[in-house]
Amino acid sequence: MSLSQAATELAERAKEGRFALQCCDACGAAQYPPRDVCHACLGAALVWRDVADGGVVLAETTIRVSTDPWFQSRPPARVGLVALTCGPSAVAFLDDGVSAGQTVRLRLRQDHEGRAVMVASTPN
Repeated sequence: MSLSQAATELAERAKEGRFALQCCDACGAAQYPPRDVCHACLGAALVWRDVADGGVVLAETTIRVSTDPWFQSRPPARVGLVALTCGPSAVAFLDDGVSAGQTVRLRLRQDHEGRAVMVASTPN
């Protein structure tokens, strides 16, 4: 699988253990998923910055069937829509004990194919 340059850069930050997203130099809006231009002002000057790693789970679901062979051999995956403190919303894997309405801490991790994924857990 070939990732875009922006997705590759997000995966690199995940590998480093950083919670960094693209931010627009013109208007300051955080971007997720990574993109080529700002979703708010269409500015092209997007820079990677460490951002606040908090959020609130808006909704949750459980994926019980997947076409991905990696998931087929594992228990159901819990995912949720999370409103990030830094602005955008993202789909994230939910750790045990996390449910809708809860405040969470987010981490970027690499999945089994090296892509960046978000994981939401209860704050420490």
